[in-house]
Amino acid sequence: MFNNGRKEWMIKQVEQNGSLPCSDCSGMEVGYLRKFGYVDANFDESANTLCSNTYSVKISRSDLKPGDWVGRDGHIGTYVGGGYVVEFYGGAFGCQLTHVDAREGYDFIQGKTVAGTKWTKFRDPRYY
Repeated sequence: MFNNGRKEWMIKQVEQNGSLPCSDCSGMEVGYLRKFGYVDANFDESANTLCSNTYSVKISRSDLKPGDWVGRDGHIGTYVGGGYVVEFYGGAFGCQLTHVDAREGYDFIQGKTVAGTKWTKFRDPRYY
């Protein structure tokens, strides 16, 4: 949502650096699948769909390896190892590195760190 100062914050960030990457959570996953040729340019799926058995396989938290997906209802990120996840956290947060077991993100609008909803899905993508 572009409310409560989010739109203005995003416009300011783009004005300062027009080459900043931006996306929603599933767009990040779809983007790298496209970039590295795992899917065609028209491929587009939601976080919930990517975390389905069609696109990934359920694994346990202890089996996570870099490149696996972590999710919760309506959200997805990429496990990068060492207990960390890269995710597009939300409109006031941008892209962030969060901890898989204690998910927190920095809210640039409010100027503080806030707790996020825990990951409940651990998935091995079928693409690589």
